[in-house]
Amino acid sequence: MKKTLRSVTFALLLLLIPIGAAACKNNGDPNVGKWNAVTITALGLTVDIDAAFQYGASLDLKANGKCTVTIDGDSATGEWSAVDGILTISVKDDSYTAYIEDGILVMSMPDLALDVNFERQ
Repeated sequence: MKKTLRSVTFALLLLLIPIGAAACKNNGDPNVGKWNAVTITALGLTVDIDAAFQYGASLDLKANGKCTVTIDGDSATGEWSAVDGILTISVKDDSYTAYIEDGILVMSMPDLALDVNFERQ
C-alpha cells in the first residue's frame, strides 16, 4: 500500500512540475507569452495573416512589461500594460489597445481601421 501511495504521489508531482514551471515563467499573468497573428479583420472582412504579411506577425509580451512586435520579419521593442482586462501596447510612437476573448488576443489599430487577431503560441 505504501509503495502504491508513493507511486501515485510521485506521478502527481511529475504532472505538477510543468504547470508550476509555466506559472513561474509568466509570473501567473495570463497575458504574458508569445502570440502569433492568425487573421486580420477590416471593413467587415477577415483574411488570413499570410494574405497581408508574407512572413507573418507576432507579439511577445514579457513579464517585465516589455514587448516585441514582429511584422514580416522586422521587429520593434516596446512596452505593455494591462488594466481591467484592457491591454495597452506601445511601440515607438504608436499605442494600441487589445483585449483577450476566448483565447484570442484582439489588437485594434484604428488608424488603419483594422483588428489583428493573435493566438497564443
